[in-house]
Amino acid sequence: MRMCVPAASAALFLLFEVVAVRGAEPAVSIAPHGRQPRAAVSAAGVIAVVYGERDQIFCRTSTDGRAYGAATRVGEVRQLLLGGRRGPQIAAAGSSFVVTAIGKQGDLVSWRSGDAGRTWDGPTVVNDKPGSAREGLHGLAGGAGSSVHVVWLDLRDERTKLYTAASRDGGRRFGENRLVYESPDGTVCECCQPTVAADDEGAVAIQWRNLLAGMRDMYLVRSSDGGRTFGAATKLGKGSWPLQACPMDGGGVAASAGRVTTVWRREDVVYAADPGAPEQALGRGRNAVVALGAAGRLRAWQTPDGNVVAQAAAARRHRSAAAASPRSGRRPAVEARSCSCGRTPKRA
Repeated sequence: MRMCVPAASAALFLLFEVVAVRGAEPAVSIAPHGRQPRAAVSAAGVIAVVYGERDQIFCRTSTDGRAYGAATRVGEVRQLLLGGRRGPQIAAAGSSFVVTAIGKQGDLVSWRSGDAGRTWDGPTVVNDKPGSAREGLHGLAGGAGSSVHVVWLDLRDERTKLYTAASRDGGRRFGENRLVYESPDGTVCECCQPTVAADDEGAVAIQWRNLLAGMRDMYLVRSSDGGRTFGAATKLGKGSWPLQACPMDGGGVAASAGRVTTVWRREDVVYAADPGAPEQALGRGRNAVVALGAAGRLRAWQTPDGNVVAQAAAARRHRSAAAASPRSGRRPAVEARSCSCGRTPKRA
């Protein structure tokens, strides 16, 4: 069964399995000069890692997470936007992989591979208003059957709104652009990446940072019919963050078997929350992501000193996979060194 987690989080479950089954293994070099890597796992168990190098997008695949084949060129985007969570996204859709990216000209484009990442068709332009995706921030997820869902910050009328589009045929074609949310105050948070998750049962969840009455809080909309309709936007957590600048941190969302869970930052603390439930403080940090599936849940985030930590929880029928943190002797369970390469965006 294909794991239904955001493309950004798919690789976390590989880490989960390493921790739970055989212990930590050495890191594998994918691309010495690559930026903004993302990962997805297909129904056949093929692992695909996509990344950008200047204006080029490349993909490498593996069947075991240890050895990766030669890089294949997905495509080229003039003045490809990379950094600050801008960059190519990847999702598994049935037997296919789909990659999306945005260039400085502001068009959201997609490619599709039906042969496990060996060759790529495209690009196809997703946004129907030229240049409207120029902020460069978007999210991508595979859903039920061969569906793919993409969400982005849209500026078609100069105010930042949330738009989405879906493909029902594994990324060959995307449907109409649909407005998911517009803030009554005029714009959502302008520089935080929106994220999307979907599961095999037709659930779709979209998370973003809103801007209402000066508060930059996280919100969520949900669909139970494969993204054809969405419910009302709901705020995540009980607290609020009054802020006059964008924190450039959009958090993460995951969906599996009808359940949705989220992680996100408020001030200098990372929180986790299920829709309608109070938030749980995880610790100081930023850039949080989450994965959810039959094996359990995994959260990861970056600490103030630059480390990346992860906290695993097995499904209730299994024993927890959590282990002692090397620094504190308590959770987070897994610690990894983060790379300082690339430009670090300014943060509030």
